[in-house]
Amino acid sequence: QGFSYSLAGLIQQDYIGSISYSNDEFGPMSMKQLEVMKQLELHQKTQKQLQELKFYALNIKYQEKVDLLKMVKQSCLKKLKLSCINLSDAKVFQTLLEYFQDHYRQTQLKFIDISNCNLKSKQLVKLSEALAHNTVLENLNLSQNHLENKGRVEGISNLPPSQ
Repeated sequence: QGFSYSLAGLIQQDYIGSISYSNDEFGPMSMKQLEVMKQLELHQKTQKQLQELKFYALNIKYQEKVDLLKMVKQSCLKKLKLSCINLSDAKVFQTLLEYFQDHYRQTQLKFIDISNCNLKSKQLVKLSEALAHNTVLENLNLSQNHLENKGRVEGISNLPPSQ
């Protein structure tokens, strides 16, 4: 509840560029407050939008993970950190993957940290395929996941050459 109360107070601010939260619970009330912030952002039609969301080692239930990733899909975030949060569940990972699979809409994310998220080699391969046409992403941190050498090689071979 502490995080949701903090977010409730932030809703009245003119501009919040970054939110960081770690080592605690993230439940339905926190998700609801983030959605309220997102709706206010959309109605303000301003350049003062949330640019960065950093979550580290949070206890997030399954449905809040899915809802959070769906909200991220509709945001203008430039940096996203979901480190030490298990994203390996099939539906949770699919929601993350859908964000990058739309080749007609370029994501604004320049930085993604999904380190230590219990991702598997096959998921890395799918992620690399989804990111193959992305020209915006500058930094992708996949460290400390459960990746085998085979997955790393396949994933790298699907990525376009760096420029």
